Amino acid sequence: MGESYTHVCLVKEIICWVERYDSQAVIFADSGIFNTYKPPPKIGGHVPDVYARVNSLMQTILGEAKTRKDLENDHSMSQFRAYLTYCRNNPGTRLVLAVPWDMRRFVNNLFNRLKAEMGLPTDSVEILHCFIS
Repeated sequence: MGESYTHVCLVKEIICWVERYDSQAVIFADSGIFNTYKPPPKIGGHVPDVYARVNSLMQTILGEAKTRKDLENDHSMSQFRAYLTYCRNNPGTRLVLAVPWDMRRFVNNLFNRLKAEMGLPTDSVEILHCFIS
C-alpha cells in the first residue's frame, strides 16, 4: 500500500532528527521511497518506520510516524505499547514519534498516560511536532 505524502514527510523528519545527532548513525527505514535503507527489524510483532543506532547518544531509536487519521486506532495503540515495552526492556532505547504539529496536545497527553501506566521514565519518548505543508 502506498504511503501518504504526510507520512513520508514525517518519516523524513525522524531520519533528519537522527542524523542531526549522528551523521554516521546506522539507520533502517520501512518505506519504499527510502530504498537506500534496509527495512527495520520487527519489534513486538510490528515494524517501526525507523530503527537506528545513534552512537553519539549511545541509544537505539525506534521511530514511528503517525498522521492524524493513524493516531486513534487499535493498531497504533498496539504498536505504541509494543515499542514502549521494548524501550522498557532494552535500556538505552528511545521511541521518537513524529506527528503533525496540531496533534501535539493529544499526543503529549496520550504518551504521558502510557509512560505512567507502563512505568517508563519521561525521557523514553521524544515527540516531534512537525509542520507539514
